Amino acid sequence: KQWYQRRVREVVEYSEISSETAHMTDSEGKLLFSQGNICNHYFTTSFLTKVIEDKESELIHHVAKKKIPTINGSGERIVPDKINGIKMEKFVFDVFQFS
Repeated sequence: KQWYQRRVREVVEYSEISSETAHMTDSEGKLLFSQGNICNHYFTTSFLTKVIEDKESELIHHVAKKKIPTINGSGERIVPDKINGIKMEKFVFDVFQFS
């Protein structure tokens, strides 16, 4: 299933949503995905510990395409002008499904 077909509340990373999906509307013409998340969250350490101990393997990896600086043979820092790598990330809001 696509993320929007799952029956759990979750935040979708802006880089993982297509333009087509971002513009999806309901039967009244209202955007289906019209909310934002400013990332102000309160979690107890006991909750986060439980997630890590019991559910960490269920947290998905997010692929982030990045411009990753490197060091050349002369020791100089090189900042790329285009994407040259990927990072596998997990996001704090992915734990919402376990609350």
